[in-house]
Amino acid sequence: MKKMLIAFAVLLLAAPFLHADTATVIEVVNVGKIRVEYNGLEEIVRLIGIVIPANNINPNDGAVWTQDKSLDNIRELVSPGTTITLEFAMEQRNLQNELLAYVYIPDNTMINNTVMLNDLIIYRGYADTAAEPPNVKYASEFLRSSRDAMGHQRGLWMDK
Repeated sequence: MKKMLIAFAVLLLAAPFLHADTATVIEVVNVGKIRVEYNGLEEIVRLIGIVIPANNINPNDGAVWTQDKSLDNIRELVSPGTTITLEFAMEQRNLQNELLAYVYIPDNTMINNTVMLNDLIIYRGYADTAAEPPNVKYASEFLRSSRDAMGHQRGLWMDK
């Protein structure tokens, strides 16, 4: 019985990565896409749940939050050569043949030493979110992060 409980605990801890693999970042293409080396091939990974923001002009002082600011901030999180973990969803590729994934980046402050990039981008206000059926596994978490970014006026939500 004890062995079964241990095996079950290991499965629960590994659950987010049951359909996952690693890749190496070549470059961050835009707010929602990363070019990677995956299985010996160069691929584009489209981050599930990310909506690329339009430029946002603060009506109070005219300050502009641009897509370039979001991109610069994301490039600080993910640099070329970084090993990332790709968690694939129901639909693995889009019509452009890009990989669709939840991307985990190294983060030593977290229990499992990774953090989901998709959610972090939304939480910090670098992008917004939209559910993209059938890939909606983390849609409620993304919505919660988006609301938090809005409420705390982070990133593109500044003074909105």
